Amino acid sequence: MNVQATDLNGTAQTGGGLSSNDIRELRKETWQGGIVGRVEADTLLLANDDLRGSSPEWSEFFIEALFEHIVNGTDPKGSVDSGVARWLWSRIGDNGTVSGIEELELLTLILQKVDSVADILKQNALGVIEKAVSEGAGPTRAGKLIGREIPVGCISENELGYLRRMVFRTDRNHPRSVGRIEAEALFRIKQATDGGDNPKDWPYVFVQGVGTYLQQFGGNEPLTGEQEIELMSFMTADGANLADFLQKMFEAQAGNGVREQLRGASELDPLERALLEFLAA
Repeated sequence: MNVQATDLNGTAQTGGGLSSNDIRELRKETWQGGIVGRVEADTLLLANDDLRGSSPEWSEFFIEALFEHIVNGTDPKGSVDSGVARWLWSRIGDNGTVSGIEELELLTLILQKVDSVADILKQNALGVIEKAVSEGAGPTRAGKLIGREIPVGCISENELGYLRRMVFRTDRNHPRSVGRIEAEALFRIKQATDGGDNPKDWPYVFVQGVGTYLQQFGGNEPLTGEQEIELMSFMTADGANLADFLQKMFEAQAGNGVREQLRGASELDPLERALLEFLAA
């Protein structure tokens, strides 16, 4: 990519934005070079501070070029290690969230498409959605952009779409490789949106996501030492209040019967009941 930082950032700072022809030229130069390097990525990140939301063409190009750099322009290729993850978050993170939809889309695309992503980037990306539902902060809550205000304490259709892609990591509604970080985030979002005006698909995303993770601890075989450590970490996760729920899960799987467990579990909310039924099926 031969674009000069002074040229691109100077043009961006004029406030006039880039024309479609400008972006086509940038795209041509980017792919001619074969690799989007760190200097070019930093240039685009700086330019996006002024061009964020200026046009669909810019947003598409910015996301595509940064994704290419992060996934294929750094070592190890095809994955995102903690060093790259920390660099990226240092450039786009803003008090626990991100400034624009471009950055959120980039994070979502990474979690959705890349098999190996550092835990810190997963936590930060999911944290953007958590902060939106619990504090009303972030690009998904920018009223001028979305045309309406969304109350705190619920998850919007748009946010649920991002969350689904981050957790399920596929374009088909089938969870794959759901881990502890995703499951913990889903439980915290459940806590934050309890009683809120949530989309009808929210229970499905919660149950399928958390349920897929917890199924690895079921069955008749004793847990390995590694599984015990991970499950203990999950049970004691901040803000999730999971110990009682998990105890009921194991009692139900041990043969005591999910219906009997549910009758005596008045403290379970509807989503936890649905999750317990899913696990005991």
